This record gives sequence, C-alpha cells and structure tokens, in this order.
Amino acid sequence: MSLLPVTPRQWVLVIGGLTLVQAATIGLLVKQGAPLRLPPAHESRTTLVMPDDPRVYGNVYAVLSPTLFALPDTSGFSGSAWQERRRIRDAGSASFDPAVSWMEWKEGGRIQALDDQIAAATLAPSQTADLPVVWRDVFPANVASPRVSSLLIEGSLQQRKLLNPPTLPVWPSSDVLADTHVRVLVDNEGQVQAATLADPEGEATRLSFGRPGRIPDADRHAVSIAWGLRFEPMPRRLPGTVLDSEPGLVLGTLVFQWSAVAPAPAVVPSGPP
Repeated sequence: MSLLPVTPRQWVLVIGGLTLVQAATIGLLVKQGAPLRLPPAHESRTTLVMPDDPRVYGNVYAVLSPTLFALPDTSGFSGSAWQERRRIRDAGSASFDPAVSWMEWKEGGRIQALDDQIAAATLAPSQTADLPVVWRDVFPANVASPRVSSLLIEGSLQQRKLLNPPTLPVWPSSDVLADTHVRVLVDNEGQVQAATLADPEGEATRLSFGRPGRIPDADRHAVSIAWGLRFEPMPRRLPGTVLDSEPGLVLGTLVFQWSAVAPAPAVVPSGPP
C-alpha cells in the first residue's frame, strides 16, 4: 500500500489552519486574564448620608475610621490613613476644631475624668471601730425584775382548787434560800387537818426549824400559812347513790419557793464611840 503524494497547496492549507487555531487559543487565554470593566455609565456608586447627631450615628463614624483598614509600612500608615476626618461633636464638652486628624485622638483626659467620677462615688473603707456606738441607746436599762416567792402544790392535792392563794414574803438573805416542804391532810370540806414540816423527798422530819440553807422564820411562816389554806370541797353524794370509794382525807405537799433579797448594809457610825 502506497501513500498518495501531498501537493504544495495542501501543505499551505494545513499550516495556515494550525496557525489560526493557535492564534485563537492565545487570544482567548489573554482575554480571560484581564479584569472586566463596566462602562462608566453602568458603575454602581453608594452614597452614605448621615446627620450630624453623634448620639445616634456615633458608632457609624467610628467604624468608618480609615485607621481600621490601614496597612503599616516604614513611613507609618499607608493608604487613606492620613486623611483628616471631622471629629464627633460632644454635646457636653467644650468645642473642638472641626478638622482634626484621627491620628491625634487622645482618650487620656476622658479616662482620667471617668476615674475621678468612680473615685468620688466609691465609699472609703472604714473600720468597725470607727463606727459610732448606737446599740447602747437601743436596749433599755438593766432593771432588776421584782423578786416574788411562789407556792407549788404536789400530790393528789393538785386536783383540788386552792380558794385562798396566799401572798408570800421575800426574805432578806445574801444566799439562795432552800424551798420549804410542808405535808398537809385536807378533808372533804377543803379544810387542812394536819400540817407537818417535811424534807424535800416529802417525808416528815423531826429536825428543828431552820435547817442548813433555810431561815427558821421562813419555815415557821410556811407551816402557819399551810394551816390557813382552804381548798375546794369535794362534790356531795346525792341521796340513793353509791360511790366507788368513800372520799376521805387527801394527802399533798406544799412547796414554798422562797425568794431572797440582799440585806441592807449595817450602818456604821462615823463619829468617835
């Protein structure tokens, strides 16, 4: 099999076609790498219009500061950092120059003024000892409570109401007085039929009046009061009724709880005997 001969005209057509394809490829690559620019009539522009009231748009002015997006270099800040901007007006401070560079903005005075306000509003530390003493006037004076003696009834006699509660005296003594125990027998009518001085356990004793811790006059007075007491009588039996047990004498113990007061000091004559 033999190849057909190629004529010179065919070689010219092939070489010309390859040249056109290569030129078109290079042109397409160059065109894609170049930035696209819109015609001047179609450029989008944004205009920001804001009033001069810093109380409403103060934060917007701060965001638009050119120093936020400036790049540092050997000469300082590049780009638009050196542009001068109008300072925000402070309604409560002195007037400023309308054209002041943002690079000259200083907060030292404002921070110092804020520190002074905080220091003036902060209370100074104080010690507890520096506080005035006011609790002394709140509490009343130390008034001694009145001392009174009392009578306590023990045993089965507690169920009987005492009709004539006695008024017990207070005895002069520099020591605490012991209680006086008196055993009594009370009949159905409420009358005391027997009164005997007893020890604290309730047993009758033959010790003389005025045992240790007691005053003889207090023991005698207790026995005397016991004889004069009157209790509520027992209910009478109705005619024709029978009780479980015939009421008789009721045994009980009277405990005289004495209170003592300090005796008056003895008067010593100041003159010669």
